This record gives sequence, structure tokens and C-alpha cells, in this order.
Amino acid sequence: MLGPGADCHARWAPYAPAPTTVPGARVLDARRPEVRRHVVDVCTRLVRDHGLDGLKLDFLDEAALYAGDGRGDVGRAMAALLAAVRTSLERVRPEGLLLELRQPCTGPGTAAFGNLLRSFDCPADAAAGRVRTLDTALLAVGGAVHSDMLLWSAQARVETVARQLIGALHAVPQPSVGLDRMPEAHRATVASGCTDGTATATCCSTPRWSPVAPASCTRWCAPLRGTAARSACTATWSSRSTRPPIAGWSWSTGPPGRC
Repeated sequence: MLGPGADCHARWAPYAPAPTTVPGARVLDARRPEVRRHVVDVCTRLVRDHGLDGLKLDFLDEAALYAGDGRGDVGRAMAALLAAVRTSLERVRPEGLLLELRQPCTGPGTAAFGNLLRSFDCPADAAAGRVRTLDTALLAVGGAVHSDMLLWSAQARVETVARQLIGALHAVPQPSVGLDRMPEAHRATVASGCTDGTATATCCSTPRWSPVAPASCTRWCAPLRGTAARSACTATWSSRSTRPPIAGWSWSTGPPGRC
């Protein structure tokens, strides 16, 4: 996108006729060879001059504003742009490049150009995070699936923290709460969840996904104090046992229902 306050706005405005949803900004038309060269040059300069390990390429879906205008295939142009960006950046970082794409631009048409695939924005929403990381994994053709930001209040119960980690079980979790500001019980839960996640990455983060509900599933069960229910169950899609994220939780395997 091209912002109204950019130093290069006057030069590139003719190549960005369509306005975007961001106030004042316009979308550069990737079908123009000049635009592709410019984007590649900017990305390469950022990584090279600032010693970055990689970049996050976001708002790629804005290019669809030009689809169907009879002036060329937007999809082919974006594929050419992303391929050129990755090739150029890999020359700068031959030892390893990090290139993040964000859902919905993580499907088979674009995922091959990135190696970090982040689920769409759902901070602090464990249920949405679980759905979106699974959706991302189902369409991924390579790379690591990352969750959106995991957030919770400092006054939250430890079960709330664990629920956030469970929502990101099938992805790389991204806690966005300062470790130095967490209560000790929260830090212990995060440490346990992230440590166990490393050991279970093979079966949970990169499995052979099938987009159907399993006949049986593995669930975490935790006692609920002060309620009539004896326990709360959170279904996962893991076919192998992994340790529960916090002390006092236990495994229950079987069809959905009561623990």
C-alpha cells in the first residue's frame, strides 16, 4: 500500500489508482513491472541495511481490488511479486530467511512463498485461535503455523492462561503478555505449555490433517471449583498423548461428552 504521507507518494500515486480500506492509503498495482521491482527493492533494502532476519508481508489480499478490471491477471502478478521477493531476500539471508504471511493469504496459492503462516487476528480469543490455526494448517503447503497473540489479564485464573495455550496447541504459540509482569502461577503455566509444546510439535503442529471431526479425541479435563460440574473438557485434535499444561489436569480419551 502507498500512504499519503510517504516521501515517494507523488512518484508512485499513478501506479496506485485504487483506494484501500486504510484511510488515505492506496493499493499499488502489482501487475506493473515497476511496482514489483520497487517492492522487491524496498524489502531487500530493509533486510540488508537493518540486519533483519526477515519480514512480515501483510495486506496482500488488498491486491484483489484490481481483479476483474480487464487489465491483466492479478493472481499471476502477485505470484511473480512474492517469488521475486523471496528469491531476493534469500540471497541476502542464505543462512535462513523468515518470511511471514497472515491468514487469509496462507492457502496453496500463496503459502509456498512464506515459511511462517500466522492465523488471522483473534487476540485473547482461545476458541477462535484454535479454529483459525487449524484452518491455516489444513491449507498450508509448508512452513510453521503461528497463532495470533495470546493475551490475558494479570488477575485471570490460571485456567484462563492454559485455555489460551490449548487454543494454540496445533501451532507455535505467541504469548503477548510480559513475562516480567506475570504472576508466578501464570509464568509456570506458560513455561509448562511451551516446553511440552516443543516435545509434541511433530504430532500437533505438523500432522496429517483431515478436515473431518474425529470419532474420538483427546481432551484436557480440569476440576472446576464452586460449580456443579465436576470438570471442564477442552477437545483437541491430537491422536497422541501429551502432558496436560498445568498441574491437576488429567487426560480423558473418548467421544465428546462428559469427562
